[in-house]
Amino acid sequence: YTIAANGNPKLILAVAHWCPYCQQAMPVYSEWYATADLPDGVEVYLLTVFTTPDRGNYPPGPWLEAEAWSGPVLADDPVGSMAQALGIASVPYHLLVAPDGTVVSRATGGFSAEQLDSAAEYLASLSPTPTTP
Repeated sequence: YTIAANGNPKLILAVAHWCPYCQQAMPVYSEWYATADLPDGVEVYLLTVFTTPDRGNYPPGPWLEAEAWSGPVLADDPVGSMAQALGIASVPYHLLVAPDGTVVSRATGGFSAEQLDSAAEYLASLSPTPTTP
């Protein structure tokens, strides 16, 4: 997957396979994504970062499958290019990206389902309102 600049707002959830806080957050993220009534146009991505073969849950794919994550997943490269480009220094990490590609919010720590709902609603509010002629 790639995160395309397509005019849609995006919620990016960054996790690391070995992180105990990410392991606590993943069931919440998975259930939320599977059951949320996402506003039209809001895209959600899970980004795996800080991947290392000498830590638990490696590789992250089977861990995410066991956690029942059903959304798109992007995996950072071995040198952490995406984490560096996005300013991710710790996990879990959340980025809210406006339709124009501007990062409008960053947060660390696990989000509750209610916080994820609020983030999605906020992002939807940034989308231009369609007009009818």
